[in-house]
Amino acid sequence: LFTGGTGAYVHAFFTSMSSTISQLSAANGGMFFFEIDFPVDAAFDEYKILMSLSGIGPTKHGIQVPLTYDPLVQQTYIGNYPFFFHANMWGVLDSNGDALATALVPQHVLQPLVGRTIYCAAIANKPGDLPEFSTVAVQIEITL
Repeated sequence: LFTGGTGAYVHAFFTSMSSTISQLSAANGGMFFFEIDFPVDAAFDEYKILMSLSGIGPTKHGIQVPLTYDPLVQQTYIGNYPFFFHANMWGVLDSNGDALATALVPQHVLQPLVGRTIYCAAIANKPGDLPEFSTVAVQIEITL
C-alpha cells in the first residue's frame, strides 16, 4: 500500500487463471481455453496445469498449490492428461508471465465423471526447479 497526496494506491502482485467455460458436457465434449497470468517475475518460466478430482487442497510442490493431492494431480504433474486431447497444457510463459492453454475434449470421454467437478490450477517454475508460483483453482463441472 502506498499513500501520498490525496489518494492511496494498492499494488497487488498475484497470479490468476480463468477458463472460458465452467461446465462441460460429457456427451458433446468441446474445446476450451485457460488464460494464465503470472507476475512478470515468472517470464519465460515453464508452466503446467494440474488437475484434481478431489477438490481444493492445499498440496505442496515447492509452494502451496490449491488442489487436493490425488492420482490425477500426480498424473498431470508429470504431464499425463488422461481425459484430454490438448495443445499446450504445459509450456513456457511469455515475456509477461502469461500463457493461453487449449483443451479439446472428445465426445463421451468424460461420461464416467458426469456430476463431478475437475479442479485445475497452474504452476510455474524455472526449468528443473520446484514450482515458485501457483494460480488459484478453477472449477469445471462435468454435465450430461
